[in-house]
Amino acid sequence: MTLEPKTLVKLVKESLKIKGIDFEREINSFGQIDAVKRRIEGKRFKIQEHIKGLVYSFLSSQRVWKKLVPHLNKIDCIFYFYTPEKLINADPEKLIEKIREIKCGNRSIGRQIRALSSNIKILKKYNSVIEMKISEIYKYHNNDIIKSQNIVEDLVNQLTNPKSDCKLKQMGNALIMEYFKNIGVRSMKPDTHLLRICGMKRLGILESVEDENTNKLNLLMKAQKEFIGFVIKISENVPIDVIYYDNLFWLFGAKGYGEICSKDPNCKYCLISNHCNYMG
Repeated sequence: MTLEPKTLVKLVKESLKIKGIDFEREINSFGQIDAVKRRIEGKRFKIQEHIKGLVYSFLSSQRVWKKLVPHLNKIDCIFYFYTPEKLINADPEKLIEKIREIKCGNRSIGRQIRALSSNIKILKKYNSVIEMKISEIYKYHNNDIIKSQNIVEDLVNQLTNPKSDCKLKQMGNALIMEYFKNIGVRSMKPDTHLLRICGMKRLGILESVEDENTNKLNLLMKAQKEFIGFVIKISENVPIDVIYYDNLFWLFGAKGYGEICSKDPNCKYCLISNHCNYMG
């Protein structure tokens, strides 16, 4: 990639405009920017917000998010507006049935919902610890990006490590990062889309990423640091803009949105195709 970061971002935005995507409206609609702003203001998130963030993250797995959006109010209702006591005692099979009735399930939805009661108990037990860790992230976010990112990595490891007391079931690294974004943690979700678009086989922003399907925590965290380094070059408001540019590049490839830098890219709509590493 030979383009300057600011030029690259400008051309990504212009490519999305050509496809008729109002990326500012879409990014704001996700609610993740607002969540980060609340964290910067020092606000803590309630357990209901943690559960909602968790549910939205696993519903996004192996699904086209655009198709879920019209059903979000129904989803909130199905999950009792994320009241912990009701969900802990709910019949998971009925929840699964209701989600499938509105065609919002995925290949793992049964296992994910059956694990929800256990995961909520863990979130309740460790909520104060998680909130304290997130507060530490924002304590350092302006003057020590690496230190704050190390806290993120440690928290991801605690919630995904099978040997950890607070391991969340059916939640891998990428889904935990999506959950974090939903509760205002400044981070990039290192999923297949972002790793494909920003990795060395496309735009080359993430120099450590050769395999878009990797799920190794050390490589994902290295990719995160590289992405933050990219954002630092073009922004003075890093905590908010890490989420902003994560969402922007995601829109650039996501089905139902830009669908430009997807698995089979539509290079005819891309204004940076001449600077891309895609070999066809």
